[in-house]
Amino acid sequence: MMVTSVDQPIINGSLGIQFNLTTGNYSAATAESGNGVQPDGSFRIADGNFFAGYVEIAGPWNKDAGFANPTIAGGTAASVYASFLASDSPVGGALQFGAKNNFPSYGDYAFLGTDFDNARGFVGLSFDIGGELHYGWAEVTGFDAPGGAVLHSFGYNDVAGEAATTIPETSSLLLIAAGAAGVGLRRKRQLARA
Repeated sequence: MMVTSVDQPIINGSLGIQFNLTTGNYSAATAESGNGVQPDGSFRIADGNFFAGYVEIAGPWNKDAGFANPTIAGGTAASVYASFLASDSPVGGALQFGAKNNFPSYGDYAFLGTDFDNARGFVGLSFDIGGELHYGWAEVTGFDAPGGAVLHSFGYNDVAGEAATTIPETSSLLLIAAGAAGVGLRRKRQLARA
C-alpha cells in the first residue's frame, strides 16, 4: 500500500489539485493538465471549477477511472455522486464503481455529495495501470460555505486486483502505536528478568 499525505487546501473556483496515486506527486492543476491527457493513476480534485458549488473528482478519460458506490441523479443529464467511505474501509471488487464521462477534456468524473459538506471522509477509486485494474482512495474534506475543500491524503494498492484499505483515523493509529509500544516494553522487561 502506497500512501501520500498532503493536507492541501483547494480554493473554491480554482482548477484544484492534480495528484498521481502511483507516483505520490501532486501539484496545483493548470488548464493544460486536463485529465483527458493524464497518465494512469492521475486524478484531479476541484471545488466549483466545473459546476459551481460542487466538489468534483476526475480521473483519466476512458481509462476505467471509477468512483465507489456511485449514486445517479438528474435523469438524462444524470450526475454521478461518489459515496462517502469511512476510515478503515476496504475499497475493492465488492464495491460498484462508476463515473460520468461525457467531457473528454475533463476526464471521467464524479461529484462528492453533501456527505462531504463540512465532513472528512474517503472517496474510493478504481483505475488502470497498464491495463490492470487497481484500487485506491483519496481523503477529502468539503466545505459547503464559503466553499473549498482539503485533500488530506491519497493511497492505492500496488497489487493489481487487490482491495486497498482507507487509512484508520488518527485516534486509531495512536491506539495501535501505544499498543505496539506496550508490547515492546513488556518484551524488554521479560528479557531483563531472564
